[in-house]
Amino acid sequence: MVSTRRSACALFTAITLTFSRCLAFVTVANRGAMVLGTSTTTAQATAAALVDYSPQAISLFNNMKTPASILGGAIVGLGFGAPLPPSTGKENTLESVLRKSYLMVAAISLLSQLIAIMWATVAVNKLTECANIGRAESVWHLIQNDFDMSWAGTNAHFILGMLSFSYIIGVRSYFLAGRGNLGQCVATLSASALMFMMGIVNRGVAAGSGDGRGYGLNVMSLFKHYMVLLIKKNVQLKSF
Repeated sequence: MVSTRRSACALFTAITLTFSRCLAFVTVANRGAMVLGTSTTTAQATAAALVDYSPQAISLFNNMKTPASILGGAIVGLGFGAPLPPSTGKENTLESVLRKSYLMVAAISLLSQLIAIMWATVAVNKLTECANIGRAESVWHLIQNDFDMSWAGTNAHFILGMLSFSYIIGVRSYFLAGRGNLGQCVATLSASALMFMMGIVNRGVAAGSGDGRGYGLNVMSLFKHYMVLLIKKNVQLKSF
C-alpha cells in the first residue's frame, strides 16, 4: 500500500511538473508572439507613414535653379558685357579698390550661380532616376537624409552670387552717377537692399523645417554647414 501511494505521488508530481513547464513554455511563446507582432505592427506603421516627397523636393531645387539662371544671365551682361565708365579724374584709394575689384566680384557672382545650378540640376536628376529615393517623413527629412550637401550647396552659392551681384550693382551705379554725393546715394541704396536681403535670408535659415531642425540662426550657419560637409567629403575621400 505504501509503495503504491508513493508511486502515485511520484506520478502526480511528475505530471504537475510537466504541466507547469508546458504552461511556462506557452506563456513565453505568447509573449514572444506579442512582441514580434508589436514590432511588425510598428514597422508597418513606420513604413506607412513614409511618403514619396520626390516631387516636392524637385520643386524646391527648381525654385533655386530658375532664379540662379536668371541672375547668371544678368551678370554676364552687367559684369562682362558692359565695362565700367572710364575714370574722369583722380580717384581716391577706395574708388580704385572698387574699380579693380569689380571684375573679380562679377566672376565670383557668375561662378557661384553656375555652381548652384549644377548642384540643383544633379539633385533633380537623382530624384528622378533613383526609385529608392524619395520616401521620408517630410520633404525636409528627405533633403537632410539624401541631399544635405546638394541643398546646402545650392542655397549657399545662390546667396553668395546674389550678394556679389548686389555689390557690382552698387559699384557700377556709383561710377555711372559720376561719383560724388549722387554716386554715394545710389551706392547706399544698393547696400541697403543687400542688408535687407540678408535679413530675409537670416529669417528663412532661422525658421528651419519648423520642427526644430535647421542650419542655425543666420546665413553664416548655412555657410558653415556647407563648408563642414565639403571638408568631411574631402577628408573621407568620398565623391560629392
